[in-house]
Amino acid sequence: MDSNTVSQFFNTQLAAWPLACENHEALHQVLTRRLDIEGFDCPVVVQHNPARIRSTAAKVDASALSKRPCFLCPENRPEVQQALPLCDGWELLVNPYPILKEHYTIVATRHLPQTLQGVLPVMRRAQKVLGDGFMVFYNGPHCGASAPDHQHLQAGRWQGVPLIEYLLAHPITAPTEIAPLGFKVIVNGELPETDDVNLILVGDMLITIPRRKHRPECFFRSDERQRLISPGALDMCGLLIAPRREDFDLLTPGEARDILRQCGQWMEPTVSVGIMRAKEIHFEQHHDTFTLHDVTIGKQFHWEQQEQQRFEGTLRLVPDGDETWAVNDIPIEKYLKSVISSEMNPRAPYEFLKVHAIVSRSWLLSQLERLSGNPSHEKAQPSPAQENGEMVRWYDREDHTLFDVCADDHCQRYQGLARITEAAVQAINDTYGQVLTCEGHVVDARFSKCCGGITENYETCWDDTPHPELASVSDLDSDGHPFCDTHDDALLRTILNNYDATTHDFFRWKVSYTPAELSRLVKEKSGIDFGTITDLIPLERGASGRICRLKIIGTIRTLVVGKELEIRRILSPTHLYSSCFTPTFIDGLWTLEGRGWGHGVGMCQIGAAVMASKGYTCQQILSHYYPNATVERLW
Repeated sequence: MDSNTVSQFFNTQLAAWPLACENHEALHQVLTRRLDIEGFDCPVVVQHNPARIRSTAAKVDASALSKRPCFLCPENRPEVQQALPLCDGWELLVNPYPILKEHYTIVATRHLPQTLQGVLPVMRRAQKVLGDGFMVFYNGPHCGASAPDHQHLQAGRWQGVPLIEYLLAHPITAPTEIAPLGFKVIVNGELPETDDVNLILVGDMLITIPRRKHRPECFFRSDERQRLISPGALDMCGLLIAPRREDFDLLTPGEARDILRQCGQWMEPTVSVGIMRAKEIHFEQHHDTFTLHDVTIGKQFHWEQQEQQRFEGTLRLVPDGDETWAVNDIPIEKYLKSVISSEMNPRAPYEFLKVHAIVSRSWLLSQLERLSGNPSHEKAQPSPAQENGEMVRWYDREDHTLFDVCADDHCQRYQGLARITEAAVQAINDTYGQVLTCEGHVVDARFSKCCGGITENYETCWDDTPHPELASVSDLDSDGHPFCDTHDDALLRTILNNYDATTHDFFRWKVSYTPAELSRLVKEKSGIDFGTITDLIPLERGASGRICRLKIIGTIRTLVVGKELEIRRILSPTHLYSSCFTPTFIDGLWTLEGRGWGHGVGMCQIGAAVMASKGYTCQQILSHYYPNATVERLW
């Protein structure tokens, strides 16, 4: 059998089968839209194909399959549908609901479940028979197959399929992993062991697309954000099939990006970390590491100090005005080994180390998504303007432009190799690629040292957009006692690094100023002369009691200040432990009596470590602090 035989068979079937003829003819007028998505190397094309609603919306659970006859078995096919023998145990059918020109289904003659086992020789045989211009592809049973109960392949002409056109224009011979559509694509690699993949053969080029999900979150929605798109191999190749006209018209580049990245497996990113900035960077380059001298940690906080630190990865020196940044480029999993050993003591309970690995990985991936321009992660710009008697600003990670994240508390601590333990390495390995997700997106998993008994809502500290995955929760044990209110010095030495362990009054604290001291401090830190401060009035607090709008009244000026970090910044020579405080003026002194350490959003680090010491598991701790999130593996 050759391509002429197949072509003759195709034309004969169209002549005899009105449904197939009509649907194949309709491909000449099918509507398409091209989406150019920031961060993608090749475009995405959306095809409006109403005939595909049967496949897209198909119920493929075991119960539904048991109630319907298999439409690929000979006895259940339309009488007009004929088969052309391809090779032993396989035959060729014309697909009556095409996506591609000259679209075929290649079916096993025996009714066996969809599996990758034994299909590669059949794919190669079909590719040889069909010839140039054709692709042969496999949809795993949970990866786009509308008949997961019957083993089958598909084939058709590849023209107009973005990923195939991209790869043919950029030939690859050696086994390679790339991500031109935002998820992992393996070219000319080994045949995978799992069925949960899409496999595509074009000529001699074998393309493997590992899958995380069958269908994206938007498929299951019941509101205007529902998109009935159920990705198979062609969708994962950048040809998104939209049977409904409203989905075709309304699908945005951001939604297309989310659909593909939710269903595909990610590649492990490399992160660029800004470690230090100075007039002159003093360093030594070793064989596979480098050492930096005079690295400042805890900038502007009460534990600020300098260290010598050694790092893996690549060192880049990046000019920044009359100074230079030392930037470390490093794969994310290696980066995280240092992070969980720097944020807290790597001798902390093992379940806590696993928790922190997942939380820190999630936070970082969310920041990288923002930097890549994902419309799902819009940047909220702080407003430093003094308008209507208010100065409200907040500080976030978008401040950095020369690298992805910094190495200090402004982002998350990353202090080199010295603190890393075997337990920290194992925690990273045991949670490899795992992140928190909510509604299909990676959670921007914030955390702070001590929540003070109740965590804070995201919008209290940053922009006003609510984040259900970062909602306030009570951080109490079964006896109603806050997890983070611990006075066990032995435990604190185990979970806190040495410079953090010098702080004992993190749960409840108090600072006092004379009126002159307070007035001078606020003027120095804010740049605004209030005169003598006569009153501090909390106007708005978050769920944890943290102040996000504070009215400062002086003899010269009155101004409302926010949000929480700005309040902490201008009322302390360094930073207040938190903005959860009550101001009083008694006996000639301003006293700020407060609770907690940090912004309080998301995970309470001390609380989580205490939970782990009491036997709580990684999953239980994550569910406690991020109750609307689930754990997924991205790579």
